[in-house]
Amino acid sequence: MSSKDVLTNFEKVALRKPEQEKRRRDQLARYEGQNRGQRHVYERLRRWADTRSRTVMDSLQGLFMKEYRSESLPSQQELIDLAKHYYPPRGELKVHVCDFGLGRAEHTEITLGEVEEYWQVKPDWVDVRWIHAPLGLGLAHSSIEDIFLHDGEKGRKFEIAGRAGWPYLETEVLNFRGKDNFQEMRDVYLLLKGMEGLEDQLEKHIWDGEKNSSFQSDVDWRADHLNLKASYWNMTASDMPWQLSEGITLGSQGPTEGLKPVGRHIEKQSLSTHPFFTKAQLVRNPFRTFHRGDGFLLTLSPMAGVNYLDKHLSKYISEPLDAMFDNDDASAVGHVFHAFATNGSASWHRRSTEWFLVYLLSEVGITPHPLRQGFNAPSLEHAYSVVIQDLVSVSIAKAQPYVPS
Repeated sequence: MSSKDVLTNFEKVALRKPEQEKRRRDQLARYEGQNRGQRHVYERLRRWADTRSRTVMDSLQGLFMKEYRSESLPSQQELIDLAKHYYPPRGELKVHVCDFGLGRAEHTEITLGEVEEYWQVKPDWVDVRWIHAPLGLGLAHSSIEDIFLHDGEKGRKFEIAGRAGWPYLETEVLNFRGKDNFQEMRDVYLLLKGMEGLEDQLEKHIWDGEKNSSFQSDVDWRADHLNLKASYWNMTASDMPWQLSEGITLGSQGPTEGLKPVGRHIEKQSLSTHPFFTKAQLVRNPFRTFHRGDGFLLTLSPMAGVNYLDKHLSKYISEPLDAMFDNDDASAVGHVFHAFATNGSASWHRRSTEWFLVYLLSEVGITPHPLRQGFNAPSLEHAYSVVIQDLVSVSIAKAQPYVPS
């Protein structure tokens, strides 16, 4: 390549970087504006719930002291909007469509309500179309995977992976969420689910944004088959990340095996005693993949946390979850697209769905780690080692007899 070509390419990259950064700043500002109003409603809901369990003495003190006064419940419309904000109707979920061809790649953001048309046909130049939807185990997940697999050719079997009779790969991914967001997700679900009068109103919004030809009828059939109700919360509860103690999703057999949280309390993790991880909560999410023989790949995972560790962890976990894909310094899913955004499938050993799938799982499955940023943040192994050493030191100090000077 000539010096002129090098300079021309450098100028393109130099121009593209500020443009990307400005676009991301605008995106973050837009999402943050949307989140701010809903967070205010959430705080009122939380205070209302907390004051319901106060003692008579607390109630009497509320007559004179502001911090003990009861909070009124937000209006029903505010609660509906709050539920839809934290747990969107499935038709409004954001889905990423990534196309890879020889020397070319494109990314399109759509909604789940229109996803079926995107796995029917793809442009001639596309070797692999990868569709990533943020769905966890449940009715919606089961229907989407089933419709996708029945709409195209069966994918090749992996000889030394997957399960007998089930040639599709899955893993479980650890990732970091902000403690505040994690608490908000649990509170909104557990406080609103079953609230008198609200559930009937939420049922009217189950199919908001839904335009697919088969999805709704498939969900209704599946719910009847499993003796379930396709309620608002049955459809959306899988968005909540799993705490480390709440079971393992790997190898789950069906839509009834999703997370069933038992309380608003979030675990106090020993990792949080390390200064770097003070504001972070380590969570787990399923990551399931379905490949077809006609160049389509579907991945389903509600994982929306930070995968890569670097010095900006506290900043990344406080950013809106909807913007995570565009931050390839934080998101493994986003990084995999950006890794091939310039040259598409040109560098692939095989320009096939199976090759890309192996690459994707190799990248996602080993996170979280600090490798990509040159270890400018502690690894999980190192952080746990420091925590254990501190605990041992405290235990030894307590066990030593007091010796007066």
